[in-house]
Amino acid sequence: MYIVLLTNTNINIISCDTMRSITEDYLYRWGSGEINNDVKFIEFESHSQLSPQGRMHIINNTKIYRTFLPLVDVFAIMNYTQDSFSDGGVYVDVDKFFEQMITHINHGAQIIDIGVESTNPQSQPMHSSEEIKRLSLIIDTAIEIKTKYKVLLSIDTYHNETVKWLLDKDIDIINDVSGNVDNDLIKILTNSARKYVAMHSMTIPANPQVHIPLETNPVEFILSWMQNKLLQFDKHNIPLENIVLDVGIGFGVNAPQSWYILKNLDKFKILPCEILVGHSRKSFINHVHEIQPIHRDMATSIIGTNIPNNVDYLRLHNVEMFYVTYRINNELCDY
Repeated sequence: MYIVLLTNTNINIISCDTMRSITEDYLYRWGSGEINNDVKFIEFESHSQLSPQGRMHIINNTKIYRTFLPLVDVFAIMNYTQDSFSDGGVYVDVDKFFEQMITHINHGAQIIDIGVESTNPQSQPMHSSEEIKRLSLIIDTAIEIKTKYKVLLSIDTYHNETVKWLLDKDIDIINDVSGNVDNDLIKILTNSARKYVAMHSMTIPANPQVHIPLETNPVEFILSWMQNKLLQFDKHNIPLENIVLDVGIGFGVNAPQSWYILKNLDKFKILPCEILVGHSRKSFINHVHEIQPIHRDMATSIIGTNIPNNVDYLRLHNVEMFYVTYRINNELCDY
């Protein structure tokens, strides 16, 4: 047998038993070849075949995989809206909406994140009654699909009344861009083993003119906000293992601040909860290269491949492109 030791900079395989089986020995030598950048690794790779999980070799009727999957779960963004900033109106046809939902799952999404209200700077706030009405058109089928494909279902809402309405439905996550859903509702949600995502924001909808003061370190500012939120949750006996905090790229921060946050995500590791980043197609990308929102998936994917070790979740519009980019980048680089 063997143990795989992972650190931030090294991966070491240590033999614990010289009496390895043929299969274990093959796995050991294949893994060692990659870690040590040994030319023998080429031979192992040449005898493997591509699979959805990565590269695969069959030995003694046992499938051995070298995975390309990152240690991060992906929220696939599903906007049932007319005015979302990059895909408003694209999936308002219910058949097309559910077809895209299944496509995201087939491309590797672990979580489907459904929103029916846009929070882009030009949008108008939606009343909870209208939000519930729109969700009612799709929620039952969405739950059927999530059950069939064994994925999680997240609802993007910041309205207390909507959260109340969802409590008796088979959803797994409430994704709150305001970070201000009532604590009593959060307690009910999280005590039933469901998760609550609180995003740092300064205005809803997003207002590009309102952001953290430029002379303030944005990471320290957001980290302080997160620590205060966790103290509030703890006082209300809300289980922190079911809390996810979102750094809020594009909400209350300008473009340079967004880039600075992404470069310093490791600072949030001190928190006793999971971290989410939702940078997909956002306008901060235009700080380095001007691209229309619908065409920002490549830039989004490149950014995403460089941050998985520092966060637990990524929220993306194009799941397929992220995983393809990650596989290619992972083949060239060690994480």
